[in-house]
Amino acid sequence: SNNLDHLFAVTDRILVLRQGRLMANYLTDETSREEIVSALLGTIDREQLTPAIWALDSYYRANQHAERLHNQQQLLERNLAEQGSLNQQLIEQLSHQVKALDKANMALQDAQRRLLTEREQERKHLARELHDQMIQDLLGMNYQFEEFEADADIKPQMVEQLTTIRQQMRSFIRDLRRICEDLRPPVIDSLGLGVALESCAWDWSERTGIRVNLEL
Repeated sequence: SNNLDHLFAVTDRILVLRQGRLMANYLTDETSREEIVSALLGTIDREQLTPAIWALDSYYRANQHAERLHNQQQLLERNLAEQGSLNQQLIEQLSHQVKALDKANMALQDAQRRLLTEREQERKHLARELHDQMIQDLLGMNYQFEEFEADADIKPQMVEQLTTIRQQMRSFIRDLRRICEDLRPPVIDSLGLGVALESCAWDWSERTGIRVNLEL
């Protein structure tokens, strides 16, 4: 499993491998997420661990959204095919979108690998790549689905499916943006570390409902 929460829920022992080598062997009840990620990254530096843990949380959510999107798009494609040639153009466009989403899934898997193996400078590059390429592609797909919904030949059932897909896609994009922010909060470059920490603390509090008192 790639999901830390799932690993902690279903295992008695967790083995950590890095580049084919056994790096750690933990009893599940006696370890923590921080220890696992520390072994994966090969560092105990909190400055390295914290953004990686936050980004991984967003990665798992994004991966779930990507899987749901893929299944929903394939289902819609089959339903449209059953309606006949009336929606042939839309079927072809949707097939292209499914292939684009497959490409996005591959990029997301590569992002996870790089998240766990590379250092800060490379992670900044990863954040830029996700923002400039993957997120922009998904936004373009979302706009196309909006146009699909306006097609007069689409049955109400299909419109409902398209709406669901667009909602999932927005959630997917939102999680990818969180990954980018966790890897390199934009305010670090413009306003400095202090403001970036305050921004991260506020965002984490909003996500979890846990009050944060930050003293700098």
